[in-house]
Amino acid sequence: MFAECKTLELDVVNLSEIIDTDMEPERKDSTPPGPSDSPSVLGSQQRSTVWSVFAINDKTGKYQCQLCKETVKDCSRTTNLWQHLQRHHKAKFIELNQQDEAKKAAPAKDSEHPKKTAASHGQISSFFQKLINVADKKKIDNSLLYFITKDMQPFSVVKDEGFLQYSHAMNASYTVPSPQTVSRMISNKYDDACSDVLNILQRLKFINLTTDLWTSRTMESYITVTAHSVDDNFNSINLVLDTHHMPERHTANNIRRPGKVNKRVED
Repeated sequence: MFAECKTLELDVVNLSEIIDTDMEPERKDSTPPGPSDSPSVLGSQQRSTVWSVFAINDKTGKYQCQLCKETVKDCSRTTNLWQHLQRHHKAKFIELNQQDEAKKAAPAKDSEHPKKTAASHGQISSFFQKLINVADKKKIDNSLLYFITKDMQPFSVVKDEGFLQYSHAMNASYTVPSPQTVSRMISNKYDDACSDVLNILQRLKFINLTTDLWTSRTMESYITVTAHSVDDNFNSINLVLDTHHMPERHTANNIRRPGKVNKRVED
């Protein structure tokens, strides 16, 4: 009985050894991977011209200079390769360095980036357009309206190629409104300005009116009515009430005609 148990125990031991042997992973070569196994080196080979002078030695697994057959120990980066050329092959160092700089400065060709399709460009463009928030858009809109009204620019200026290029350079996420939209925005701004002027006039105790007759660059005559006053702290207040086309002669009789000044003030 004891002999049978002993035999059974030996069989179990042998079986466990067999299982361990089958499940043991395949041992890799103890030799550390050479420089060619490094992804960073492979990437450097594709980017830098310095790799045209070096090749891996099949026996040592290290990179060897093809000019002097000297082995470079660490090739995980191209620094050692460049230093070797600078010390031992000055002319080749200058030549490859110039080629490398020219390669970096040259614009990328479409063939080098096959994944950059028109669709991807559209997705990227739409992504950046979403970056601008409401507050920033409103601020830019107000600056655009100020530019048009202050400099008396036509609404069509927002369609000019130079203006669009300038706007895109300042903020690529901003979409320039159409001339029709600009007209509507200025009309709304005018209504807001009228309300603000009315509120200020209601708080003033007295006002003084002046008129100004002037001619535009296109030889069109206009009359401008301005209200002047001071607040409680004696700060000067000047408000333009209206600018109206006046094709008649600039005489006192024409100015005091009904509808020229008094109607603008009553409105």
